[in-house]
Amino acid sequence: MDSASIAPTLHPDATANLFRHTKQLRDELRVRLAEIYHLQAFSIHLVPSVRYGLLALKQWLELTGRRVGLRAGSHYAPIAQLFREPISWKHHACDAWIATHVAPYVGTVSRLYPSGSLLEIVDASHSFATNLHAVLLETANVFVACYVPLYSDFRGAVCLSIK
Repeated sequence: MDSASIAPTLHPDATANLFRHTKQLRDELRVRLAEIYHLQAFSIHLVPSVRYGLLALKQWLELTGRRVGLRAGSHYAPIAQLFREPISWKHHACDAWIATHVAPYVGTVSRLYPSGSLLEIVDASHSFATNLHAVLLETANVFVACYVPLYSDFRGAVCLSIK
């Protein structure tokens, strides 16, 4: 997108660089998220949605030759549609798992596995910034979460955090 395609009301000062300013704001947001939510051990990436973040991670891991499975349990429907069926962890059929920390439809909490085991990508949409936050930070290596309450009504930034 070039600056000519952006509405003039979004950048009234023609000499200012909108893209540089936007990058500065995103960098400031990353710093504040890290401070507020104790994410200093994580690398924070802002993505358009939890679904996009999980899909991007799945695709990237598969491009590097890793097999990505969906851990058995209840998942948000668009995430579950990425897979034909859950792959059993006991058979070591995959190198990484996508796990949902709190089931979106029933509210059950899934146990997260320690960092030393298989790579677990956690959909933390319903546990980030709740009483499960400490467990998430302690256990997860990679998680995707929205930091805005009632995020389905707000199209704000979503953080993808990698330890």
